Amino acid sequence: MLKKLIPLVLCLSTLFYFASCKTNKDAGDGAGEDPSANTELNSDTNNSGNESSASNSNAGKIAEPTPEEINAENQRLLRSLKNARSAARSKGANKLYADQWKDLEKEYAEIEKTVESADGMDYTYELKELAAKYQALGRLAQARDLKQKIDDYGFADTDKVAYSTGTAALEAAEAMIKQDKWEGKEVSASANIAYESYRKILATKFASIAKDERYAALRAKAKAEEVKCQIAAKADYNKAVTTFKHGDNQLATNPETAYDEYHSAKESWLAMAEEIGAKRAAAQAAIDRAKNRTEESNAVAEQADKEVPLGNEPVKGIEDENAVLLEESTYEDPEAAKAIINDPAAPNSASEAK
Repeated sequence: MLKKLIPLVLCLSTLFYFASCKTNKDAGDGAGEDPSANTELNSDTNNSGNESSASNSNAGKIAEPTPEEINAENQRLLRSLKNARSAARSKGANKLYADQWKDLEKEYAEIEKTVESADGMDYTYELKELAAKYQALGRLAQARDLKQKIDDYGFADTDKVAYSTGTAALEAAEAMIKQDKWEGKEVSASANIAYESYRKILATKFASIAKDERYAALRAKAKAEEVKCQIAAKADYNKAVTTFKHGDNQLATNPETAYDEYHSAKESWLAMAEEIGAKRAAAQAAIDRAKNRTEESNAVAEQADKEVPLGNEPVKGIEDENAVLLEESTYEDPEAAKAIINDPAAPNSASEAK
């Protein structure tokens, strides 16, 4: 039994010996390294990380605007405010909403003076809000004008739902601006609803009546042509044609303008047809009267010849048929035949007159 264990013990001892040698070799390799090298490496790594963090931190920061930049932006917004104010005035807001306009004008005078002082303070909110209020009043004035037009023309029944929606929004917006403090965006929202509702009604109605007015204009054109207005009143006739064609160009996108153009062309053709027709009638009447007088004179002459024939003898008071009564026309240039009138206030010669 012992003899069998001896080889096994020898094998295990040999394996343990080789394992111990490998462990000592690894330890010797590590012992030969400089500890400071690892320290420097760790230090460089840490420094690189810190620099990267600092760089990222600086990149995330937005540079504060300088006072000069702030003043320039205030000036830009002030120009936008002036444009909004001018547009609102052109739409009649200063007259339709005089009280609110007066209040806005006070704010405008103050902010304008402040911005012009260039104190380097940011007035973005104040400038934008005041511009929004002017824009709101402008849109509100437009909506009020459209409603008045609908009421005047009697178009409310064209779209009762749209009319009710627009009126409710208009009244809500007008109630807002009567408060001590109101915001331009809120008023604009209601004013836009009112404006679009009323615009829809007018567009629908004018699209219908514009077509009717177009046919009426064509009938007026035919009437004008019956009395030859295209010749007798060529300039006015062609002007009406141009107006009519402009109406055709606007019919699809702006039916109200198309209606106005058709109506204008129609009235022009009717007016010239009446005027030229009256002149032609008067001229024909004059021709008829002259013709009647000629026929009457011929009848009297024939009767006189029968009663008292003149024969070939000259008659006192009646010139010979070959007599020259006026200077014979040579058909010269009409301009050369003009008489020069001596007028103290006029140039001294024809050449000066030219």
